[in-house]
Amino acid sequence: MAPSQSASVAKKMKSKEKRLKTKKTKSLKESTSTTFSEGSHSKKSKTKAVESTGGLKLLKRHAVTMSRITSRKTRRQKKMVLFNRKGTPCGKVAKELQSYIGVLARRKVPIIIPNWKDATAEEKAKIWSRVQIPFTLGPENKKMVLKSAATKWREFKSRLTSNYVIPYLDDPEALKYPPDDYPFINADHWTEFVKSRTTLSFLEKRKAQQERRKQNKYPHRLSRKGYAGLEEELANEIDDEEIDRATLWIKGRQSKNGNFKDEETKKTAEKIDALKKRVATGELSIEGSDDILTLALGTPEHGGRVRGVGGQMNPSTYFNLPKRRKQSLEATVRVSVQKIMLEEKEKIVEDAREKIIEEAKEKIVAKERAFWAVKIAELEAKIHATQDGNCATPQTHVSGQGSCSRTADQIAQEQAKARLEEEDVNRVDGKAI
Repeated sequence: MAPSQSASVAKKMKSKEKRLKTKKTKSLKESTSTTFSEGSHSKKSKTKAVESTGGLKLLKRHAVTMSRITSRKTRRQKKMVLFNRKGTPCGKVAKELQSYIGVLARRKVPIIIPNWKDATAEEKAKIWSRVQIPFTLGPENKKMVLKSAATKWREFKSRLTSNYVIPYLDDPEALKYPPDDYPFINADHWTEFVKSRTTLSFLEKRKAQQERRKQNKYPHRLSRKGYAGLEEELANEIDDEEIDRATLWIKGRQSKNGNFKDEETKKTAEKIDALKKRVATGELSIEGSDDILTLALGTPEHGGRVRGVGGQMNPSTYFNLPKRRKQSLEATVRVSVQKIMLEEKEKIVEDAREKIIEEAKEKIVAKERAFWAVKIAELEAKIHATQDGNCATPQTHVSGQGSCSRTADQIAQEQAKARLEEEDVNRVDGKAI
């Protein structure tokens, strides 16, 4: 048998096993439902048996419905949601809030909508109004709630694709009905959803997205608690001032024993520790988004979110930055490169300026030295001339009274000659200047 035929047979056998498992699960569910129905009168239960959709059932337990929230709504009980210093929901009530937002997002927004932006204002308003019934939230929290709903809605569609569609591409019968795990999915919506997820263009897009996801070299290990839950745990162990996003990044990738999943993550954590020491000693200064984590990872921040703090925080709020237009990654990198080039240019200009000033100082000093050297030479010449004139005693011109050699007439002639030469210098074409 050829390898391709063998693989095909294996796929068919696997599909049959899954269908058999599904049928067994349905049979077990029907028998359990019957038993429950028989004993319902004795327990005075009003619980309705969930009807089977005829689709796949893969979950060991039923999907999350947050029934306790529903009962609390009936009793008109509301719980206060706590927020940490970054404005992120935290605590036990926050976990309930996030789970309930996920339930509403799955049930109120159809899966056939291509993008969350295409959801109607009415659908989003329903989520916000329903969330406010069991939880005390202010209008400033609306954006956070809808952002969380968008994330959970996308994750739900991705989970449906990965678990209930892609593994059964060769088994059309398994894709015929909505999953039995999510009976609230409309049958027509499911058919349209499966059709959109099995096109060649979508499969190529999915493959490209998987390749991009592989570039995430440092996946965290936080599960549902997220960075907000981690920060809450660390607050009981260390000071709040020491809990920065670099610390959260490291702790979010460590096991309970403090180990890392791979060597590359460990090296990055060690680099963060080394940078922290340099900042503490004043050897390195950081500002805004160019902090320790950015330097350690070697890549700029992504637009719209902040690494190491969770999805609820945006860069403007976390780094206290002024509002600005959205920039693409290329634009961000371009700005960073321009900043580096400007800093290098300023350094070069400063070095050149200092060099020019130093050379100018040297020239001025040399010029002053030359000027004073000439002056000193002239002064020395005058001194020597005076000394020679006063002390020279040639025998041929000795006066009868023992005075100097030159007579008064000779001195007068020399002075007159000097005046004539000076007048000639100060005349041009016979005119005084």
